[in-house]
Amino acid sequence: MDSSKQVLKFIVFWWLVFTFQRVLFSIHHADLVLSSGWGEFLGVFFQSFRLDLAMIGFIALATLPFWLLYHLSKGKMRKIVWQVMKWEQIIILLLISMIHVGEINAYGEWMHKLSVRVFNHLINPDEVFRTATGANYFFFFLYVFLEMLFGIKVLKKMFRFEPSHSVSPIRNSISVLGMTVVLGGLSFLSARGGWQPIPIGINSAMFSVNPVLNDVSVNSTYFFLHSLRLYGKVELDHYLEEVTLEESNEFTTEVLSYTADHTAVFLAEKRPNIIVVVLESWAADAISYSGLHDGTTPHFDKMISEGVYCSEFYAAAGTSEIGNAAIFGGYPALPQVSLTMHPEKSRKLKSLNQTLKPYGYYSSYLFGGDLKYGNIGGYFLDHQFDKVMDEKDFDPGLERGVLNVYDEDLYKKFLQEINQTKEPFLQIAFSGSTHSPYDIPEKWKHFWKGDEAGIMNSIRYADHALYEFVENCRKEEWFEHTLFVFVADHGRTTPTNQNATAASYFRVPLLFWGPLITEEFRGFDMDKIATQSDFVATLLYQMEIPSDDYPWSRDIMSPDFYPFAVYSSSLGYGCKDEDGDMFWFMNAERFTANTFSEEQINEKMDKTRKYLKVLWEEFKAL
Repeated sequence: MDSSKQVLKFIVFWWLVFTFQRVLFSIHHADLVLSSGWGEFLGVFFQSFRLDLAMIGFIALATLPFWLLYHLSKGKMRKIVWQVMKWEQIIILLLISMIHVGEINAYGEWMHKLSVRVFNHLINPDEVFRTATGANYFFFFLYVFLEMLFGIKVLKKMFRFEPSHSVSPIRNSISVLGMTVVLGGLSFLSARGGWQPIPIGINSAMFSVNPVLNDVSVNSTYFFLHSLRLYGKVELDHYLEEVTLEESNEFTTEVLSYTADHTAVFLAEKRPNIIVVVLESWAADAISYSGLHDGTTPHFDKMISEGVYCSEFYAAAGTSEIGNAAIFGGYPALPQVSLTMHPEKSRKLKSLNQTLKPYGYYSSYLFGGDLKYGNIGGYFLDHQFDKVMDEKDFDPGLERGVLNVYDEDLYKKFLQEINQTKEPFLQIAFSGSTHSPYDIPEKWKHFWKGDEAGIMNSIRYADHALYEFVENCRKEEWFEHTLFVFVADHGRTTPTNQNATAASYFRVPLLFWGPLITEEFRGFDMDKIATQSDFVATLLYQMEIPSDDYPWSRDIMSPDFYPFAVYSSSLGYGCKDEDGDMFWFMNAERFTANTFSEEQINEKMDKTRKYLKVLWEEFKAL
C-alpha cells in the first residue's frame, strides 16, 4: 500500500472513532447537548477537528516504530509485526473507549469531562461499587462494546496485510527510513497543533457558551492525558504539612474578615457600564508614577491623579491565565496549579460577568492574540461570557507582531464592539504589545536602551495607545455613565528589579477611573496591600451588589482590611505585608527573596502556609 494512503487512512480511522464517540455521548445526553439547538450542536464536529488531529499525532508517534519495522521486514516476520501493530491499535482503542465511556457515565453527575480525579474514587473500590447503579454497569459495558465493535470493524475494513514487495533491500531501507523521519516530524507537528509559538490546548476545541458542547468538542483522551500531566506536577500536601487545617482556618478567617459596611464609596452610579483593560505584563515599577523611571507612562500617570489607585496591589502569580482567573473570579493562586486548566473545578466558581448578568449586563472579552494559551478562552466561555473574541476575529490584513495585533488596533476593534453593545455592559480587553517579544510599531522601539529596552519601550507605546483609546471613548454618549478599570494580569522584571520572586515583581497597577469617580476620591490612593482576587469584592461593594460568591475576595476600601498578599508560581510561594516580603522556593527549600528579620520570618512563613493550606484543601474538594 502506498505510504501516503496509509497515513490518510490512519487519520480517517481515528477521526471516525472520535466522531462515533461524540455521537454516542450526544445520544446518551441528548437533553444537555441539544439545549442550545441543532445549529450549535453541529458545530461540535467542526470545532473538534484540530484537537482530534493532535491526539492522532500522539497515537501516530506511538505507532511509528512498528510501522518502520513492518516496512523493513519481510515474509513471516512482516506478518508478525503486522499483527503486533494491529493489536497495538486495538489496545489503544480499548483504553480510549474506556476513558470515553467512563466520561459518559460520570457526566450526568459531575457535569465535566473525565479527569484523573477518577483515581480518587478507584483507589476505594468499595465506594465505586456502592455508588454505581445497575444502569451505570449496563451502559459502561454496552458502550465499550459498541465503540470497540465500531473501531475493529472499521480497522479491518481499512487496513489489510500486504506481503513485502520485491524491492532492493538497500533502496527499500533508505526509502523507509526517510519516510519515517518525515512522518515522525509531521506527527510531532500534528501533536503540538502546528508551527505556532504556543502549542495547541483544550481551548482550541471550545467555541460555545454552553459548557456541555465544549465538553463534547474537546477530545476526551487528550483532556484525560492533559489532566494526568497536570496532576503529576502538584505535590502541595507535602509542602504544607507543617501546619494543621484547624489553625490554618483560624488565621485565614482573620485575613478574609472585614467590615462589610462603610462609607468609602467612590462610584457615583450603582449600575455603570464597566470597561476593564487587562494590561499585559505592566509591572508597577515600570510606570513612571512609581518614581523609578521618568516618562514611561505620562498618560497613565495623569489618569492615576484623576482616579482611585491601589499602589500596593499584587498579582496572584506570574502568568496570564492565573491572573485573569484571579481578577474576574476572585480566586487566589496556588503553587503549581492553574485554575483555568481545570475546567471541572473552575466551573464551580463564579466570575464577575455571571454576578452582573441578573442586573442586565452584557459581557464580552477581546484579545488580539491566541486565547488557547492557558485555556483563557475556555475559561471565559465556561463562565458564559456573551462573546469571547481573539485574533481570529480581527482583519487578517492588519499589521501585527508575532503574538498579537498591535494595541492600537486592539483598541479600535474594542471601541467598535462597545459601540455595538446595549447598555449596561461589562466589556473587557486584554492588551498584548507588552508581552515578549514586544509587538510594537518600529518607531516606538528607540526610547529606552539596554537589556530591558523591550518591556520599557513597549509600555511607553502601550501608554500612548491606551490614551488614544480613552480619548476616543470620551466622544461617545455612553462615556458619562462608564467606569474604567485598568489592571495588569501579572508583573515582570524591570531595570530596577531582576528578581522574579521579589514583591516588586508581583506588584502591578489597579486603577478605577472615569467620569463616575466622585470628586472627593479623585487622586485617592487606597494604599493597602491587596491582591488581584480582591478586585471583584471591591467593585461589587461600590455597586451595592453582594459578593458572597467570592469568599476569597475582600473589599479593599473597607477600613479594617487586612494588609496581606500571597502570590505563587510553579516553583513556590511568597507573601507581602507591612513588615516586608519573602518568597520560598519549594523544591530547593530556600528563600529566593526575603526582607523580613530573623525574628519575623518563621511567623510570616507560617501565615503564608496557613493561607495556602485552606485554599489547597478547598481546591482539592471542588
